[in-house]
Amino acid sequence: DKVPPPTMNAAQLEQLEKVFKSFDADESGAISTTEVESIVTALGLAVSKLEVAEMITEADSNKSGEIEFHEFQKVMEAHMESLSSKGQLGAFGSLIQRKDKSGPPLLWTDEKLGDAIQLDEDKKVVKRDSATGWGVQLCDSWLSSASGSYNTADITMEVEELTEGKLLIGAVGRNYYPSAWNAPLSQSRHAVVVDVSKGQIWRKEVLSELLLGEVKAGDRLHLNLDMLRQSLTIDLLADGNAISRSVTVDGVPPEATLCVCLGPGAQKVRIIGSSTEVCSGEYSGKSNKDLWDEDNVQRLAEEKPSHSETIEAVASSLE
Repeated sequence: DKVPPPTMNAAQLEQLEKVFKSFDADESGAISTTEVESIVTALGLAVSKLEVAEMITEADSNKSGEIEFHEFQKVMEAHMESLSSKGQLGAFGSLIQRKDKSGPPLLWTDEKLGDAIQLDEDKKVVKRDSATGWGVQLCDSWLSSASGSYNTADITMEVEELTEGKLLIGAVGRNYYPSAWNAPLSQSRHAVVVDVSKGQIWRKEVLSELLLGEVKAGDRLHLNLDMLRQSLTIDLLADGNAISRSVTVDGVPPEATLCVCLGPGAQKVRIIGSSTEVCSGEYSGKSNKDLWDEDNVQRLAEEKPSHSETIEAVASSLE
């Protein structure tokens, strides 16, 4: 006999209504294309206007051009069915799930500032205007492959000013944090970055053969940091939020965050949108300590302190 499709219980429907209302910004009772685009932007996802239109078409069973709650519910009930049958979740269902499960957005940390770095009040804009030197700024959350940690981040940034092309964007490992934040990240063994003026990729002080292409003032970049794969994907976005060029670099450290490095001249970068998520899946990175550099101080979650370390910790606590 055919198993009937799953239906939602009262608690699930209540949660779904909350998610629906978070999409329905104008409280019209239906989700428009503009509202879906706003969610995509806020989450920092690289989803084009064409793909958003396809999402609406996928869910809009009565062809009204908008998504009513009953259509919204059908999408998620189909999602429940796909999970039970190990099927594929549609694009709009994936977006609903990302919105529902999304963790805190990434902003620029104000706990520590790089040389001559300035932040705006909401910590979305970082800028530097200096004839010499470099300043680095990190985001305010670390991602990790450890169980229960946020392990995926998406962020879209706009390069608002780029007077001399001295700008690097990418990711750094936790070991970078204690440093001075005043040197180009292309010279750091802790970093994977793109030199936006040339589109070149630097990985642990080594110039990669990968090439993104030149980035100019006004351009937007989408970055995806995936700690399950220990990879960083950098997308250069064209009009309509479509991806024009993309590179993926493997081998980022097991605990990392996104960053910018602003050099001589006037440089300014704005976070357009971002989100973090705890994704399920098989970890495909290294299971032993990642020797990202010779003075590695990182410890993976599964590494336990040695017996001697434990004794030392207890002794110090009694002093």
